[in-house]
Amino acid sequence: MDLEFARYSIDDTQKDLEDVYLKKDIFAFSLIASNLLQECLDLFFKVHRISKEKSKRLQEHLKSIDKNFEKSYTSALIETDIDKQYKNINNLVNYTEKLIGGKRPKEWILRSECTAK
Repeated sequence: MDLEFARYSIDDTQKDLEDVYLKKDIFAFSLIASNLLQECLDLFFKVHRISKEKSKRLQEHLKSIDKNFEKSYTSALIETDIDKQYKNINNLVNYTEKLIGGKRPKEWILRSECTAK
């Protein structure tokens, strides 16, 4: 995945998460959140040009590379309160976007319930 497409993809998935969060669709929220967390993790490894570690060693591996990313990822992953998890995932996405050179270009317009009005 090139970084230009990655910016679009992560932004699009974040908008999907916002939509289901606003609708209180917990099932869809959980699925999309999981996909978004994986996408952030994959981009992290791509940017750092390293291979992913096994899940049982992943947290320590992330800490050794970027403590802030590890903290943000862990907070988003293990939070059980949906409101806090939503906030934590958005923080992780923002951090990941910085790693890949910023947000998607402004001319790529995505719509969600909040932006469609």
